[in-house]
Amino acid sequence: MAHPPGFLPLSAITKNMGKEVSVMGVVTNFEPLRFTAKGDIKLVFYIEDSTFTYTPIEVRFFYKEQDRLPTIRGTGDVVILHRIKVITWSSVPILLASWSTTWTVFAASNVPVGGSPASQSFPYITSDQRKRISSAEYAYAIDICNSRDRSTFTLPVDPPKLERPSTATFVVVRERFSLIKDIQVNYYYDLVGQVVKIFAGDGKCELYLTDYTSNDNLYHYALAGEAYMEEETKGRLSEFAPLKKRRTPADTEWRGPYGKLTLSLVLWPPHAEFARENLKANDWISLKNVRIKMSQMGYFEGALHTDQTYRDKVGISHLELTNDRVKDVLRRKKEYEDRVKVQKRQYYEVLDGRKRKVGPKDDREPKGRPKKKSKAKGKIVSASLEESSVVDVTKHHSNKHGTFNEFSLKCRSSDLQRIVRARDPERSFTSLTHLVQRSQDEIRSAGGKSWHLPFQNLQSRHRVRVVDFFPPRIEDFAVPYAHSEYDVLSDYEGDLELDVSSLDKTNSDSGITWRWRFCLLLEDASLDSPRKEGKIRGMKVIVADEDAEYLLKLDATKRLSLRRNPAALAKLREQLFILWGDLEEKKSVSVLQADDAYERSGQMKMDNSGFKQASGVPFDCCLRAYGVRIQSENENEEVDWGRRWRMFGTTII
Repeated sequence: MAHPPGFLPLSAITKNMGKEVSVMGVVTNFEPLRFTAKGDIKLVFYIEDSTFTYTPIEVRFFYKEQDRLPTIRGTGDVVILHRIKVITWSSVPILLASWSTTWTVFAASNVPVGGSPASQSFPYITSDQRKRISSAEYAYAIDICNSRDRSTFTLPVDPPKLERPSTATFVVVRERFSLIKDIQVNYYYDLVGQVVKIFAGDGKCELYLTDYTSNDNLYHYALAGEAYMEEETKGRLSEFAPLKKRRTPADTEWRGPYGKLTLSLVLWPPHAEFARENLKANDWISLKNVRIKMSQMGYFEGALHTDQTYRDKVGISHLELTNDRVKDVLRRKKEYEDRVKVQKRQYYEVLDGRKRKVGPKDDREPKGRPKKKSKAKGKIVSASLEESSVVDVTKHHSNKHGTFNEFSLKCRSSDLQRIVRARDPERSFTSLTHLVQRSQDEIRSAGGKSWHLPFQNLQSRHRVRVVDFFPPRIEDFAVPYAHSEYDVLSDYEGDLELDVSSLDKTNSDSGITWRWRFCLLLEDASLDSPRKEGKIRGMKVIVADEDAEYLLKLDATKRLSLRRNPAALAKLREQLFILWGDLEEKKSVSVLQADDAYERSGQMKMDNSGFKQASGVPFDCCLRAYGVRIQSENENEEVDWGRRWRMFGTTII
């Protein structure tokens, strides 16, 4: 089969990159017409000729008007393309039409099956009305069309007339990206999620992916004790052994996520080879062109097939935590983990027949060992004000500077406002009582409509004195922080619930960063009113991270635990004495009683009874209001917001 004069064999296009050529071929596949993001109509089809049959060449047209596009009615159609440009796309040569490109299409149904090619002519459609088809072009069209099995050609169908949507409702193309909760059978999707498990097989690979959205058509991985809880409500508790593991198709020890959150996928080459060599559990990935189908068990599953056009193309890629879609998954993952913690606690409460404030068995102290009475707990924002007793531990409060009663001569009331400084000195003081007693914030729009908000990010200046603090030991003012994948989230404050006592047993803080985080109970001192007898009404204020470093002029991030750093602890005690005088001596909470009360209630104990004679004097500070989410134990209830206050812009000079 000789090419007509002036036509380039498809096997030679790689030698003509960037040039405009004339080619002739038979259509092997084509894609439906669709609109692009710029409003053009896109046509893609693939052609072969007698010299190039192992990989079809892709042809692309982009025009505003549909009547300027080649009329491809099915596979087997023969096309002639003049002045079409050879370019590379993803390292693969393709043919791209321009405004000067002309085309001619012979429908497969019009191409003769037999006879003398040189003596035959047949209908065609062309964009160049001046075009005259030569006998050589007729003959070559008959040859390449009949060189294929005509029984495999698709039935001829006229391309549908596309109607351009109005500007207000213009939809470019169906979005391929989808959450797992929205997938449907027999559609192709792009997915983003975290690898749960991966299993390599012969020639293919099985991968489990989650984006922490639920789909009722996925397999249900039961949480340990879930069936037990369900049966307990039916009065058949004794029939079920607690924590009995449920066998799943993926693994007999499924470690989560639980529920209908995980999609199983089958990966075929070359995706399978990439997954085996580059993926592991907990990786964040993007999957392109995943087909959703029903498994033999009747659940949704995905399949990532070999691209029939570009057989080496891999549809899997790694994603960084900073990716916006990964951040969305991380937020859902954090909400899921918080929800599971509540469910596990409820399960153990039922299991023990009493209210428990400690979660799973692994988190409890083993029997026969003395309990560690002090842990640095980061979640001090849920503090409650309760009573506790007082003992004198003045003997612990001396260092190389002498007793703090001697050091207090440096910071009398008349001098403290010069030693402790707050920003914006020109602003007037706001009463703490005003902040605490506001049940909600109200704003008004320009039209006079009122809006009630759970909190506002407001800043204010106050004159206060410290009447209590938490944790009860200042050794625990610096808390250990392990870096987490959630650090990329702007609203994540970190998981600070690490056991300090276990860290104290080691000689290294490898992988642990220390941060300031403690709570002060402040009393309003701006009104110069006498302090009332009995319990003082105060406001809890968080002091943490860079704001605490600015206040104390001490860096916690590079220090060891304060329990193993006596020099740093002495410096901290000296700085705090400037703020609260001999409050630590007056407070002196019984360590055993305070820790026992903490373990019973699960909440911090702050008490200011008996401290009204402490030597702390008023100082100026700045407070910032913010909101935190309060997750209810009832999943059906909406997440509520709580107001909190944090000290900032205040420093001891």
